[in-house]
Amino acid sequence: MIILNIYGILAIVVISFVGFYLHTYWPSLYEGSYFGLTLGVLTLLVGSVMERMGARGRIFFMPVWLVGVLLTAYAIFLLWGVIGLILPAILVIIAVWWLTKVIKKNDALKWEKAKHWMEQFRAYKDSTDSPVFWQLVKESLFFPVGSLSSEACEHNLEIVRRVLENSPKSEAIKGIAVWYEFRELLVESIQSAKPIMMDKKRETQLVEFVSARC
Repeated sequence: MIILNIYGILAIVVISFVGFYLHTYWPSLYEGSYFGLTLGVLTLLVGSVMERMGARGRIFFMPVWLVGVLLTAYAIFLLWGVIGLILPAILVIIAVWWLTKVIKKNDALKWEKAKHWMEQFRAYKDSTDSPVFWQLVKESLFFPVGSLSSEACEHNLEIVRRVLENSPKSEAIKGIAVWYEFRELLVESIQSAKPIMMDKKRETQLVEFVSARC
């Protein structure tokens, strides 16, 4: 476990910078007991955004966003006692429920779109060096916010195999390595019949590789 990683340091820098800006224009946010609440909410927001971007900061072994949650909860407790925690807890539960529904709905739409493009990808028989081919690859790949099911893994694996079959070996040091890593991950997931979470950094590398050829 890492007490403080590079992304954790970056999070502290961002929190300090934004906090300085807030204190300059809204000093009342940092007066008395509200200091802890402001710091907690700010830490939660910065940590959540960074986590979604793949920058998984750690402070004292914990994700930055979790540190923000604990600071916010403690600040609310100091301000309003146990009663003050009830409403935020209810709001958090509702927010998580709503966010989960939104993510599932968006992933379902993206999955249907990917399957639609997959039909055109399979039917495409022209040059694999063409921007049209890579556009089909880009549209057919499925990267959900949630986990990749076995069906989705098989879907992506078909695309990855065709990309690797038609990629010159000379590109081995120009970014193709991430496709081999992705293939191994998909095969492992299919064999174990376990869904996987898509690494944001790997997803970005794949998308950039394809976009450069569209």
